[in-house]
Amino acid sequence: MSRLWQAVRHPGLALRLQLIVATSLLSLLILGGFAVQESYNLMWNARVDKMRAITEEAVSMANDLQRRVQAGSLTREQAMRQFGDAIRPIRYDHGDGYLFIYGMDGTLLVLGTAPQLEGQNRLGLKDADGKLYVQAQLAAARQGGGTMEYMYPKPGSPTPQPKLGYALPIPAWNVAVITGLYIDDLRAAALTAMLRFGVLVGVLFLISMGVAWVVARGITRPLLGLRHSMAVLAAGDFAVDIAGVDRRDEIGEMAAEVVVFQDGLIRADALAAEQAAARGNEQRRHAAMERHTQDFGTSISGVMTSLAGSAEAMRLASEAMANAAKEVDVEAQETARGSGKSSADLTAVAAAVEQLTASVAEISRQVATSTEVARQAVQRAETSHATMQGLSAATGRIGDVVHLISEIAGQTNLLALNATIEAARAGEAGKGFAVVAGEVKALAAQTAKATAEIGGQIGTVRSATADAVAAMDEISLIIRRIDEVSVAIAAAVAQQSGTTREIASSVQAVAGATAQTARAMQHVVAVAGDAGNASREVLSGTATIGREAQTLRVEVDQFLAVVRSESGERRRYERVGGKGASVTLRGQGREVEVPLETLSRSGAALTCDWRMPAGTVVELDLPNGAGRAIGRVVHGDGRELGIMFSSESANLARVDRALEALVPDSAAA
Repeated sequence: MSRLWQAVRHPGLALRLQLIVATSLLSLLILGGFAVQESYNLMWNARVDKMRAITEEAVSMANDLQRRVQAGSLTREQAMRQFGDAIRPIRYDHGDGYLFIYGMDGTLLVLGTAPQLEGQNRLGLKDADGKLYVQAQLAAARQGGGTMEYMYPKPGSPTPQPKLGYALPIPAWNVAVITGLYIDDLRAAALTAMLRFGVLVGVLFLISMGVAWVVARGITRPLLGLRHSMAVLAAGDFAVDIAGVDRRDEIGEMAAEVVVFQDGLIRADALAAEQAAARGNEQRRHAAMERHTQDFGTSISGVMTSLAGSAEAMRLASEAMANAAKEVDVEAQETARGSGKSSADLTAVAAAVEQLTASVAEISRQVATSTEVARQAVQRAETSHATMQGLSAATGRIGDVVHLISEIAGQTNLLALNATIEAARAGEAGKGFAVVAGEVKALAAQTAKATAEIGGQIGTVRSATADAVAAMDEISLIIRRIDEVSVAIAAAVAQQSGTTREIASSVQAVAGATAQTARAMQHVVAVAGDAGNASREVLSGTATIGREAQTLRVEVDQFLAVVRSESGERRRYERVGGKGASVTLRGQGREVEVPLETLSRSGAALTCDWRMPAGTVVELDLPNGAGRAIGRVVHGDGRELGIMFSSESANLARVDRALEALVPDSAAA
């Protein structure tokens, strides 16, 4: 359990590479899931918008018919019948989409795909999942319009499929106009996209994990061999074969440096053995050198093990990251510019369609005005027709009166003739009466003549009145035809207006989506720029690591040179007491003055409670004005801080001046 806990707290290089790969692919899988969900939502909203536009167009048609009902040109039954006849043949979406009408009581009024079902009350119908879908449709309509989902078979198929419906009410008629589209293709498309993306991510995961395992194995195996060789070498077996010497990469260079270190240890051991017999104090000096060697190994052994290989790997990875980020940045900028141009073009098209919509609305208004004028003309013509009918009847009655007058004139003429005959019989006594009878006969003749003329004029008036009545009938018929044509034009213009509004809505939606895409691509450009900046920072960091590795290599060479130096030079690596001196210590942003316990050319021991990891770079202001020395921490246990000085010649010269001040005869020695 403890080994497992250590593995979790300090994972190896192979596990870290695999964790990076797994995390990246998991992020890609999550992003793919979001993309598929967003695509599904867009397709879903497009279906809803299509059904809403078609249903609103049907409701607009019904409202136009209702206005005619209110104007008195149609009855409510005629309007509903015309509306049903217009709805039945409507098909869209490859024939799967159609309109149907329900009464609010659940009676099916219009269904073009199955007219035999019209007139049935279907309020209690349930779909394959047991849902009362007719009630759900009517409930959506009562709320002012909305969508609902249910299961319903496609035309010609008995198998129920998921379907999305949209309902709008027509309050004036207490009915609901409903349409629906099947959404099984949306779910199938989303599932197919998710499966494809999952398979792709799975394949990439296997390939990436395999590559990470191979790369990690190629790094860790030679490092483990080199560590084993160094451990054996540190144990005193100088004849061990250093692993990786024959490699031509950074690990081979590290192995070569260890071989140099091995040779130096072998020569130092041989030299110590030769001088052991001659001078007894050589053991003390050799112990000091061993301590220096141990401090040096503790300070940089871990750094030297992985520094060169990690720096080169990081440099190559950062270069690849920088190049990839640059390419992504270029492509993303091109895409963002293209999306921005598309968004601008679609916005212009949407504005043009809106202008066209306004023009169609104005035409519709003018046609409605002309329809109203024609309707008023029909009413005036009907009124004139009635007047002419009355005039014709009055003329007939006048003719009857004239006929009566004519008959009276005939009777008067007959009476005058009888009077003349009787006057002739009376002789001289009847002469006066004969004169009166002659005058009456003359008046009767004049009356008959005038009556004949009046009859002729009345006949002429009657003929003209009949012609006027016939002409008014023809005018009424023509105006009715104009009214019907105006109504048809108004309906067509209304339908064109709805189609134009749908086009404008679709173009505006596409323009919005394109603008959103442009904004998303601009975000991608920013992210790519950030990635490029990060990669450049990583590249700069790798360069710094490379310089530090070169510095460490120089220090190793100088250390080996010291190991191979003469005994007089090595005497300065013996520790001397600090004699109560103090030094100023700086490191990790902190500064403190601490007592100096011991000092040598290799390093110093300070009384300090700082806890710092091995290899941390610190600075010391040496006593007696010797200057500032740079070194690395060897150990820090909270009581004593051990430091090993850098092997640069200028740094060692300042340490030598401090040693001369503490031990005046150290230079002569």
